[in-house]
Amino acid sequence: ESQILGQLRAAYTLATELGSIGTVLHDLAQTALRVGKRVHTDTGIDRAGASVVSVALDRAEQALGTLAGRRALIVGAGSMGALAGASLRRRGIGEVVVANRSLERAERLAETLDARPIALSALPAHIAEADLLVSSTGATGLMVEAEHVGARGGRPLVVLDLALPRDVAPSVGELVGVTYVDLDSLRSSGAMVSDADV
Repeated sequence: ESQILGQLRAAYTLATELGSIGTVLHDLAQTALRVGKRVHTDTGIDRAGASVVSVALDRAEQALGTLAGRRALIVGAGSMGALAGASLRRRGIGEVVVANRSLERAERLAETLDARPIALSALPAHIAEADLLVSSTGATGLMVEAEHVGARGGRPLVVLDLALPRDVAPSVGELVGVTYVDLDSLRSSGAMVSDADV
């Protein structure tokens, strides 16, 4: 994917500047970059993640109107969280908060997104302030339960659960004013290709 290719390119550039790369690693890095670019161009391997995030954010805009000036809470600082954050910034989102199990990883992603990092323990307070929650962790259990959402005084909340297995309890979608979008609903809209379609 593009992030890995970018990391390889950055590492190769740094090693070249430091004069610490020999002919074998030079050839290997050049071949890997060439193959990575070709795979990216010929297969569209990156399109699935971008498409899922794009369609999910389209759903959020349908529910909230414009995302400009809205508050977003991203749960998970991995590649999908980073992609969602970058996409939100392009759509003019206002404040962004990043929560992650590792506060250090939340801080790293928050720095790239001009966002605010928080610990997972602070999640309920920040859900109360958010207009949009995007969750995409690698956790095996639920990260957000209905009781974490709390009273919102009639303010709508869009919850995009992009994790597999899911991060957000489906009961969250039954709360008044909450629009809940998960991978199943995105798959049924054509944003994702199911295993049966491959």
